[in-house]
Amino acid sequence: HQFMIVVILFLLYLMWFVEDISDLRKPALLIVYGIGAVSLGAWLTLMLADPALSGEQILMALGGYPNLLRYFLHRFVSGWPLMSLGFAAGSLWLLRQLIKNPRASAPWFTLGALLLPLVITSCFEVYAETRYFFHLYPLIVIVFALMMNKAIDKIMSFRPFISSRARKLALPALAVAALCFSQDANPLYAWEIGERTYTSRKDPIRSITNLKPYAFFHQDQETPSLYLREHLRPGDRVAVFGSVFKLRVYQFYLGNVDYLVTPSRNQLRLSDGKLVTPVTGSEVLSSLEQFKQVATDSSRGLWVLGDRLILCEDQCHGFVGCGDAIFGPCWDVYPPEIRAYLRDLASRADYVGEDGETFVIKIY
Repeated sequence: HQFMIVVILFLLYLMWFVEDISDLRKPALLIVYGIGAVSLGAWLTLMLADPALSGEQILMALGGYPNLLRYFLHRFVSGWPLMSLGFAAGSLWLLRQLIKNPRASAPWFTLGALLLPLVITSCFEVYAETRYFFHLYPLIVIVFALMMNKAIDKIMSFRPFISSRARKLALPALAVAALCFSQDANPLYAWEIGERTYTSRKDPIRSITNLKPYAFFHQDQETPSLYLREHLRPGDRVAVFGSVFKLRVYQFYLGNVDYLVTPSRNQLRLSDGKLVTPVTGSEVLSSLEQFKQVATDSSRGLWVLGDRLILCEDQCHGFVGCGDAIFGPCWDVYPPEIRAYLRDLASRADYVGEDGETFVIKIY
């Protein structure tokens, strides 16, 4: 796992001690380069010779601490491949400015504000999704915009663009190209967001969650909840299955949710001898027996609200883009007996949302 540490230490060395590009050719550094290359080559050769190791496992073995691969690099490069190129070039340009002038405050602040939280967070075993580095997004955009500005200035310095007429035509075209290159500011992408429906394509990386199956899926929790609220009678109870963060959305539309059906025991606490979620206070039903016991109470109606996607087979769970080697194990996978029971309920739904997956059914 130590090669990531070596890279970080080398970058710090460049920022603090290198005053000129020629310093990188010092004999002592040439020895360091050679040792690093031989060591990396030897380990890489040994690992590639083992057919049981996947590419992800090799990456983690070589650079898994700090785990920048999991926390930042994989999602950023996968979700924003073009922007990541511009950001990398901009970061190298800032690093070069530091080498030229170690007292320059702007490169120190920009690189420090980006790298310090990324490296420190990556030193710990944390739950990580794309949205967890969005607080760094403004700085990433600034570095990217800086590089785009440098690129446009370089292009405009070429002979064909010296005349004022050529510059007037080229500048708007280059500005639009820079917007498209950024991906998020791409006019076509912005149009897709404004026109999307519950069945539109969804980017699984540039999203509020990278957790399958919801990474690909615009879930309609509103219309099934409103249908249920319209048909809810005094004394009826509501059971939701899914994760705790989905439960909170259902409660927003319904006002109250009595039960959460989930195998997970995360974020739960005891209240009067019962497991409840601290988010909503809903009682937790963690087994099929508990759910059936509640469902067979014929004196009060029971509404069940959830989606079919979470009831798929185990392989549809986990994170998008990489396997367990980088992102860790799956979450909240329902046992087969609960999945089969809930799938049977889903097939007899009273109402299905506009996404074609989220449903509601009343059990008497």
